[in-house]
Amino acid sequence: MVGSNFRYCNIVGIASPHYQGGKGQVRVYDISILNVPEMRNNIAIYPNPTKNFIEVNLGTSFQYQILNIGGQLILRGRSEGVIDLSNISAGNYQLLVQTNSGMISRKIEKL
Repeated sequence: MVGSNFRYCNIVGIASPHYQGGKGQVRVYDISILNVPEMRNNIAIYPNPTKNFIEVNLGTSFQYQILNIGGQLILRGRSEGVIDLSNISAGNYQLLVQTNSGMISRKIEKL
């Protein structure tokens, strides 16, 4: 083990960029923020939990996907900021937000 810092994360991709005769490095990427360090502090999603609508405050339009806990696509679309959740069942979901800068993932709860 390279280091003692370990945390659980969702794996979106692994790569071995330094393969050397059977000895390589494996990189694991956390789906929460992908290639978007400047977006880490620039996103607001509220209210969460919600009954019908969530607002995603990015300052730009974005594409989104809502996945259930089994990873199945429940809803997708394009938005300027408001996402209508009134037609999905109560439960926990994963919100994937895609902009020109990259992808962000957040857990949301529908009441």
